[in-house]
Amino acid sequence: DQATDEMPLAEVIAMAQQATADLRDLDDDGQQDYYKASDILTTVVDTIDAKYNKTIPSGVSTGLSALDELVCGLRPGNMVVVGGLTGSGKTILGLQITQHVTCKLDGVGLAFSMEMTKEELITRGIASIGAVNLSALDSGDLNDDDWPRITSAVSVLNKAKLFVNDQAGMTVARIRSIARQCQRREGLSILLIDYIQLITAESNSNRSLEVGKISTALKNLAKELKIPVVVLAQLNRGSTNRPDKRPRPSDIRDSGQIEQDADVVILVHRDMDSEEGQNGVTELIVGKVRHARVGSCLVQ
Repeated sequence: DQATDEMPLAEVIAMAQQATADLRDLDDDGQQDYYKASDILTTVVDTIDAKYNKTIPSGVSTGLSALDELVCGLRPGNMVVVGGLTGSGKTILGLQITQHVTCKLDGVGLAFSMEMTKEELITRGIASIGAVNLSALDSGDLNDDDWPRITSAVSVLNKAKLFVNDQAGMTVARIRSIARQCQRREGLSILLIDYIQLITAESNSNRSLEVGKISTALKNLAKELKIPVVVLAQLNRGSTNRPDKRPRPSDIRDSGQIEQDADVVILVHRDMDSEEGQNGVTELIVGKVRHARVGSCLVQ
């Protein structure tokens, strides 16, 4: 109505801005929006002292001691990107970390699997915990000594507070809603997303831009929930053209924003041309970590 009157344009814009600000004030959730440095110092110093005295861990353990030494554990509010080519084992690594938090540390985990069904994900969990060959589980060609390990793994998973969602076409908004609901009802220690490029964009604009927006939204979700969010990501084939075939953070497919948003980037690399790779040895390359040094370690 004001725009159709003969009011100066600057006044119309100013009044519109004020009206928007008033609406924003209605969304006041009672949280403080800014803090004085002196108000934060006590908490920070207490945390430093506790870490020095080893009374609290520096981060959530991944269950892999060599990886923990590199990344100093997974920190609340951090987005941890696990990248790898198809079939490299990134899903297994993400699941192992989540299982360690829920099965060994008595935490609560929520896994979004947009590539596999919930049954396939739990089957991988049984294979991982029970040290049973996944191919044998799929084919049914099991040995007699596999069954005790399967039974033990089932018992462990049965007690774990591990929740799974395998709905297709998930958006970040839907993931956030479900994660907040799970945190409110169950408590939440870790969130796993498999994998970022399968999250449905909410518009049909440039794919790189949309994946970048999804990445930033997931980083914001980690800060909001105050837990580590482990995000799996596909890599492009650039590394296969290098002499050493080792991936880099810049190989993450679709958007460089994922690398920028990540607090930690772990790249899963198995060189099948080497004897180690053929024997199941996988290299975990920490290509980015905000609070420690980059490096790599070997796991099996």
